Amino acid sequence: KKKPIAKKRARGGKQSAPASEQLPEPSQPADLSAHPEFNRLSFIFRQSIESSNLTTAQQTFHRLEAIKLSAGLSDRVLFQYVALLAAQKRPVDALRPLQMISGRNALLAEQARLRIAIIQTRVLNKPELALQTLAKIIETPESNPEIMQRRNQLIAEAKQSAK
Repeated sequence: KKKPIAKKRARGGKQSAPASEQLPEPSQPADLSAHPEFNRLSFIFRQSIESSNLTTAQQTFHRLEAIKLSAGLSDRVLFQYVALLAAQKRPVDALRPLQMISGRNALLAEQARLRIAIIQTRVLNKPELALQTLAKIIETPESNPEIMQRRNQLIAEAKQSAK
């Protein structure tokens, strides 16, 4: 007589949780806020920005990047981080958060692209790269005229620098 095969947990072993109970993969930005490490680190990140603690903000941002949770940070928080970096004269460090904002194509994307182009032209001395970045800002009837004016000024500056 055969015994039915039953799934039993081995003594002292761990049974894996069903897929619905496992932690979200870092590649799923919609679920990042449910990740306990994201919540803890994003709180530390926001607090360090508010208190102008650049060292802690940078360490926390790099930790979020390392564990692939930085995509869960809001554009507003990332722009606050960029402002802190700018105040401390760290423009190159601001490129990564600006690229994240730009890549989302949300409300602040065009402002992020302008800042990226400024850094590429004035700091990195790569006006060709700045022109590529500025080309991503497309003028439409709904475009903010101030952003379009700034874009055109930066295009002229980059072209002059490229000569």
